[in-house]
Formats: sequence, C-alpha cells, structure tokens
Amino acid sequence: METSKGAIYLNARSERGVGMRQVAWSFDAGETFARTQAASDLIEPPCQASALALARAGGPSDDLIMFANPASRTRDHFTVRVSRDGAQTWDAGRVLQAGPSAYNDLCQLPDGRIGCLYERGDAGPYETITWAAFDRAWLSEA
Repeated sequence: METSKGAIYLNARSERGVGMRQVAWSFDAGETFARTQAASDLIEPPCQASALALARAGGPSDDLIMFANPASRTRDHFTVRVSRDGAQTWDAGRVLQAGPSAYNDLCQLPDGRIGCLYERGDAGPYETITWAAFDRAWLSEA
C-alpha cells in the first residue's frame, strides 16, 4: 500500500518460521524495495492478514493504517491494530475474536466505519465466516 508520504509498504506472511510478519519499504515508487525484515510487533503464525489505509472524509489517507491478523503463534486472538505514523509502529490493538481465527479482509465503509470479514470458530478457525463492522472509537475502548 502507498502511504500519504508516497512510500510503498509491503507486509507479508512469513514462511520462515519466525512467527511474525515480514515487511519491506520502497521509496522510489516500487522500483526497488529494502530487504524484508521481521516485524517484531506483528506476531502471527503464517497466515493471510489485511492492512487498510484509512481515508479521511473526502480526502487522502492521514497515515492512519489498520492491520488485522491472528496475533499469536497459533491461529487465534484475532486482533485489529492501528498505526498512526504510516505503518512505522503499531498500537496493542483490540481483540475481535479471542478464539480460533484465520484469514480476513478489511474495508472502509461509505459511512466511515471499518468492515472486517474473517474466518473463525469455536474448535477451529475455519468453522464460519463472520462479518463485523466498527468505528474508530471502538478501537480505543478498553
């Protein structure tokens, strides 16, 4: 994804067995990328995740980026996190599903809320597909 300052942020699952996402940056419109590195604040098993640059009403991103994944070494503790500095750092996030969970996709709805479609279950992460919608304030609630 492109940040509001023009950098391109790559965030990918890792098959290296490090238990965290791999990230890389490009500062030349994607011509070259820095070497990927493990993102120690984005713990997960190898799993598809989702990132979304939020748009302000009628305008471009203000470097507010959301990220969702199973935030543990196993496919559970599905968490939504926020970066307020263009994916440089991430907050602790808010757990949307404490139990088994897996693949997901985030979107911004026309009314400004965030939508999230994700896999979850009671005994395993693939029992059902769930839709959740929440506003930015939900991410700040205790």
